[in-house]
Amino acid sequence: MAKLLLMSVVFVTAALPAYTARDPQERRGLGRAILGLVAFNVVYAALVAVVYPRICW
Repeated sequence: MAKLLLMSVVFVTAALPAYTARDPQERRGLGRAILGLVAFNVVYAALVAVVYPRICW
């Protein structure tokens, strides 16, 4: 479980821009990709701070 939490960064970094690139408007797709990555990083930081120590101990 801990390894999956850490590897999720790799998956999202590749999958989210690939998903948002299908948008017909380039600026909207780029905006969604940036917003999605920022949102993921906020959630990921919270999970690493709270969940990861509980899994490893």
